[in-house]
Amino acid sequence: VSAAFGITALIFAVPYAYDALRFAGALYLVWLAWQALRPGGRSPFQVRELPKDRPRKLFVMGLMTNLLNPKVAVLYLSLLPQFINPAKGHVLSQLLVLGVTQISISLTVNAII
Repeated sequence: VSAAFGITALIFAVPYAYDALRFAGALYLVWLAWQALRPGGRSPFQVRELPKDRPRKLFVMGLMTNLLNPKVAVLYLSLLPQFINPAKGHVLSQLLVLGVTQISISLTVNAII
C-alpha cells in the first residue's frame, strides 16, 4: 500500500526523507545497544516472564510488526513497478491489484503448508 501511494515518489522528491529514515533506524539501534550495555541494563533477548496478553493485542502487535517491516517495503518498491503499464489504466489500481494478488497467493500457500 505504501508503494502504491507513492512512498518512492516522496523519497525521490525529498532526498532528506531517506536520510531521516536511515538516521532514525541508526538511532534506534544505538538506543537498543545502550539498553543492553548500560550498568544494570538488560538485553532485549533476555528470557523473562511476560504477562498474558489478549488475542486482540497480540494480533495488533503482529500486524504493526509486519506493516513496519522495511524488507516488505523494499520488495514492493523494487518488484511491483516492473509490472505496471501506465497505458493500461490507472497506476494506483494496478499496484493495489498486484499487491492484493501477491498477498492472496502468500496466504493460500501458507494455509496449504
